[in-house]
Amino acid sequence: MKIQILPIGDYAWFETMPDLAEEAIDEALEATSLAIKVDYRVLTRTWKTKIDFKIERPSKHIREIFGQNKILLFVSGGTKAHDIVPKNAHRLVFKQGFTPKSHASGGIKSFKGSTFGPTVFAKKVRHPGNKPRDFPGRVNKKWQKEWPKNLQRAVNAVWE
Repeated sequence: MKIQILPIGDYAWFETMPDLAEEAIDEALEATSLAIKVDYRVLTRTWKTKIDFKIERPSKHIREIFGQNKILLFVSGGTKAHDIVPKNAHRLVFKQGFTPKSHASGGIKSFKGSTFGPTVFAKKVRHPGNKPRDFPGRVNKKWQKEWPKNLQRAVNAVWE
């Protein structure tokens, strides 16, 4: 699961740009990459499992921001209905109700989450699955609007 920042259309013309423009683009890419990494951390800040988000630079004008973790994949991508059975015990033990730490409705935020209700003991349960939280989609939606602003700020800074 990756988010890529790259110019739209043919970006070969970047290779002939003056040094100041190159500096502005590089600064905007770096600042935006770090900000996207922060957004991912916000989305997962309440999780027990801490995700190590990385920034890769596959080429001069492209940044990829991603985290590799099964839980991140399941929460962001959703899951189908599936059976759960105990691995190291005779029964599953859990509270019947819960409030999730993130919601499928969107936004870049996370919540405490909680469990409530009676305690249930079961040999097997049929989990109904989870709706996808689509973290890359949320972050991408925000940065489709913010990226041009970051680039303009960087251009203004190097030409001042």
